[in-house]
This record gives sequence, C-alpha cells and structure tokens, in this order.
Amino acid sequence: WVDLVHPDDRGRALKVAADVTAGRPVRNLRIRCVNRAGKVVVTQWSLRWSPEERLSFAVARDVTALEEQERALRESEARMRNTVGSALDCIVVMSADGRILDFNPAAERTFGYRREEVLGKDLGELLVPERLRDAHREGVANNLRGGRGRLIGQRVEMPALRADGSEILVELTVTRPAGVEPPVFTGFLRDVTEAHRARALEAGQRRILAGIASRQPLAESLEAITRLAEQQFPGSLSSVLLLDEAGEHLFTGAAPSLPREYSLAIHGAAIGPRAGSCGTAAWRGETVVVPDIATDPLWEDYRALAEQH
Repeated sequence: WVDLVHPDDRGRALKVAADVTAGRPVRNLRIRCVNRAGKVVVTQWSLRWSPEERLSFAVARDVTALEEQERALRESEARMRNTVGSALDCIVVMSADGRILDFNPAAERTFGYRREEVLGKDLGELLVPERLRDAHREGVANNLRGGRGRLIGQRVEMPALRADGSEILVELTVTRPAGVEPPVFTGFLRDVTEAHRARALEAGQRRILAGIASRQPLAESLEAITRLAEQQFPGSLSSVLLLDEAGEHLFTGAAPSLPREYSLAIHGAAIGPRAGSCGTAAWRGETVVVPDIATDPLWEDYRALAEQH
C-alpha cells in the first residue's frame, strides 16, 4: 500500500499504518498517491485493522478535484480578506439579529473600536445614535419580512456614533447577499464629516459675501459669520467685538448665542493688557488664545461675569 503513496507523503503513511495496526482506526486521511499512469492524485482514506484476520480494510476515494476546489476557495477567501483589510472604506457585516460579524481595519480607525471588541455585539447599540436606533431596527425587521428597507442598495448620508461618544456623518450603502441563510447585511461606510463641513463652509462663505456685496447691514454680516463658525464647530459659542472710533472701547458686533446679559455687561469695556481675550487682542494688535478663562490671568477682571454664564 505504501508503494502507491507519493514519496513525499510516505513517512506520514507509515505512521498511519502503525496507528492502524495498533488498533486505532484512522478516518479522513488525505494523502497524495501516484496512479498507474504516473499522475499524482489526492486520495482520502478510512482504514481499520482486523486483528483476527490480521488485515487492514481501507476505503479510498479520489478527491483531487475537491482538493483543487478547496484550494481555490482558500485563495479566494485570502484575496477577499486582503481586499477587505486594505479597503479605504469601512466594511461592517451584521447578522439578522443585529450582531456584528466582521469589522475591517478602516472601520476600526473610523469608529475607534478594535475588531475583537465589537464582534458579536449589537451594532445598533455601538454605532447608531440613540435617537435613530428604533428606525434602524425597524428597517432590518422590514427587510427580513420581505420588504426592501430604506437603506438596501441606496446611498445615503446619516449620523453614526464613535467609541468616544462623538457623532460623525457617514455615507452608507447596505447590501444583503442573495441566497445566504441565515441572512447577513454588509454595510459600506465612509466618513464624510469633513467633506460635509467643507461644503457647508463654502456655501456659508458664498452667502456672507453675497450679503456684503448687496450692502446688507454690518450687524447681519457679522451674525452670519458667527453662526457659520458655530456650525463648523458644534457646541461652540462665537461672538465678534468691535472697537469704537477712538480705538479704546469694545462694543458688541454680533453674539447671537451668548446670553444677552453677558453681551450688555461687556459692551463699552475698555481694551487693555489684561482685558480678557478680545480686549487684550485689540490692545496688542495680535491673536490671543486663552485655553481656560477660569485660570488665565487675562480674564481676572471678567472671570466672575463669565462664570455666571
């Protein structure tokens, strides 16, 4: 029997033969053999030893084609893993019950989670903002009931949640491969937060310049500028303070989001070397950045007022 085995596999075949004669049946042994025509074929064996007859009984079949199919499948899967791993877009695979099945490196970078942290976790809880979770789950359920679902095959922009709790805007396409049971959904996502912000900035600048060109009142132009700044940096408050004609006192040009009491209190304040951020900037004639008004000495005379608001 060993003479039928390819020379490179004979050592393993001899060990198997020893296992069989010792009474240990061997199943699904896959080794290469050489047929009469000298062609190498892959064979799969099951062997059993009969101590009474001192014979081994074997069943073998030619699995050369199967081996080639399995090799091709392994290569295909390796190529797919490499493609998914090197993709610039996020690829997230979700099961029918909402659990994350795959999470590529781009998704790790975008959302701030490691792959091993999210596998098996509920996608809605991790990546979907709370206000949108019911709609997310209803969309999945509708698709499983036979409906199309709003996102399947469509390209949409929607908010997504990062590990640090911040939101980003993503462009999203979801596919559901046909014939896969149980069903899975694959999401292809791209962070478009900066692109969206840049488009909004450009559009805002055009509106402001158009207003200036049409000679709208200065207060309206300044308010548009402050609102655009706040739009670019969510959660921020913006204001513009102007100098009077003498160049000695500040007055409010625009502060749409600041408390009115605060704006009134600093209206007419004198500039100087320790006159808060804007008053000091006007005094020095250069940019002044204050990281923390609660501790910076430039705000010493205005700290109580600022902390009230």
